[in-house]
Amino acid sequence: VNEILNILKTFSISYQQIFRLKVFGNMTFSDIGSLLEVSESTVKTRYYSVIRKIKKLLVVKDNG
Repeated sequence: VNEILNILKTFSISYQQIFRLKVFGNMTFSDIGSLLEVSESTVKTRYYSVIRKIKKLLVVKDNG
């Protein structure tokens, strides 16, 4: 978890917020969109982008 949080710190604040609200706040994409005043689609796109990037960086660290 700490490794993921350290990777997360390298992303923009808006991406960090979305990830934290979804994972730790257990909020829906719709609720996050309303809270951050962006569309649900934008929230989903940013969330899955962060997930892909974290996975990629974790694989690189494991192989490095």
